[in-house]
Amino acid sequence: MALETIEPQHNPEGFEALKHKILTERGFDVYQYKDKFLIRRFKARMRNRCTLTYADYMTLLDREPAEYIKLFDKLTINVTEYYRNPEMWEAFKREVLPKVLVRPEEKRIVRFWSAGCASGEEPYTVAMLVDEHLCNKAHNLQIAIRGTDLDEDVLKVARAGVYQCDKLRKVPDHYKRLYFKSEGECYTIADRIREMVRFMRHDLISGKKNKYFDVILCRNVIIYFTRGQQVKLFHDFHDALNLDGYMVLGKTETLLQECKCLFKVVDSHERIYQKME
Repeated sequence: MALETIEPQHNPEGFEALKHKILTERGFDVYQYKDKFLIRRFKARMRNRCTLTYADYMTLLDREPAEYIKLFDKLTINVTEYYRNPEMWEAFKREVLPKVLVRPEEKRIVRFWSAGCASGEEPYTVAMLVDEHLCNKAHNLQIAIRGTDLDEDVLKVARAGVYQCDKLRKVPDHYKRLYFKSEGECYTIADRIREMVRFMRHDLISGKKNKYFDVILCRNVIIYFTRGQQVKLFHDFHDALNLDGYMVLGKTETLLQECKCLFKVVDSHERIYQKME
């Protein structure tokens, strides 16, 4: 019988070993998922790579680290949309915005960075929440939101600000009315929101180091880097933040043990952290 027609085997010990390997080597908290979901996704990749056991697949991951990317795409289903993980955005409005949008007596710039912004839904969501929080009241704040990605094609989509309806399926109705214009089967972001965001191409590993940000969001991106690169990124984010600045990770991402001295936990469930000296 050909190898590819044999169903990959499941055994509890190997399954737990693979989960532990993914968490410790890539900081991807697969324990957030139900076991049945993980087994299906693991087996799909194992079947594709003609590996029969979890031990064989772990050996493959060691031999071909690029396989992690294929596996993570299978696990995360690689979706970007407005208001992704609504509970995180509610925590963001409650825990972060009131702290960074304090109205000063003198003018001040508040800077947000969406690192790995893809087609722009995340930084535009930040812009909408900031606009809502400020409520057009007089203040001395200048808002600067930066969205960066390595892929110039998705950045073109972000700059255009036109999205299919399915990208807004989690957006509360009052946000749709306030911040979008419906045009057939598409929605266009409001001009005042678009003007708050600047998009640019940037490589998180080898690109220019950033400074003076009050908030950095890097969700569902770090898992694609090696552990060594993740350590470097956490140090870079720490350096890029102002004193008491905030960092937000994806729901399945964890702050590596060796980097926990850099940030304190604000909301462990929603992966919100604050810079420590």
